[in-house]
Amino acid sequence: MKTHLQYKLGLQKQHTVYEGEGIATVLGDKLITNEWGIRLATLCVDSQAMIKATQLTKPSSGHYIFDMLHQSLEGVRKQRPGIKILIRWTPGHEGIEGNEKADEEAKKVIMEGSSNRNALPKALKKTLPHSKSARKWAYHEKLKIHVQKIWEASLCYSLLKKTDPTVVSDKYLKLITNLPRKHTSILTQLRTGHAPLAKHLYCIGKIDSPTCPACQQNNETVEHLLHCKAHQPARQILRNSIGGAAINIKKLLTTPKTLQVLFHFIAATNRFHDTFGEIPTLPEIELMERECRQ
Repeated sequence: MKTHLQYKLGLQKQHTVYEGEGIATVLGDKLITNEWGIRLATLCVDSQAMIKATQLTKPSSGHYIFDMLHQSLEGVRKQRPGIKILIRWTPGHEGIEGNEKADEEAKKVIMEGSSNRNALPKALKKTLPHSKSARKWAYHEKLKIHVQKIWEASLCYSLLKKTDPTVVSDKYLKLITNLPRKHTSILTQLRTGHAPLAKHLYCIGKIDSPTCPACQQNNETVEHLLHCKAHQPARQILRNSIGGAAINIKKLLTTPKTLQVLFHFIAATNRFHDTFGEIPTLPEIELMERECRQ
């Protein structure tokens, strides 16, 4: 006999999936008590954290749900002496008969709400407290949106979005984690356009002309530096290393592998020497250079 129970826990900002799995297990216990002649029942759960929480004795996140679960299991054993109940981890509920039907029922809860109050376990007939973890997550999500709006309204964003539209994000922090401080400074300046090149130095009143001192033809920007005719030998090594004639600035400034040859190119142009001094060659760059020579 196929039966089901539904319980609408609440919004994501109020409760966690972790709690949802716990509540679902409590509902499973309730359904077991409605069946006769069962000697073995298996509750399939898609959360290892929830399963581990059933063994905890100290208070933890959502511990009241697991107190509810233990009370429910004890009630089942009293009504069905000798019954064995297994809680099994089933990632994605793969290979479980009726899983698609269960998913359909879960979606119905959004529109229809919980099952009849009289059919629910006693503990679920009242409103459950909101999760501290869910509230904290919701606050941080709201804060991230607020920070992103402020960032997108800034002048720096209009420059950076051409290079990396995902800023601000953890992606950049991961990118610079293993870089020396000097290389991190250079990369940041290249990405923002605030590098010690003629165009920027002219804009902040440090020099009299924005023209590239190497070719004397165009304003010296980051993009020009990468295409300047005066740096043809260094650029050819750069092209050979990244495996193509075209130089994709966005990829060059955001991909770990291309960063290695980028710093070699910057050092070869000698344009950053006055600001940063000698730019050390990283071990990976030396390896690439040897391969190019061979």
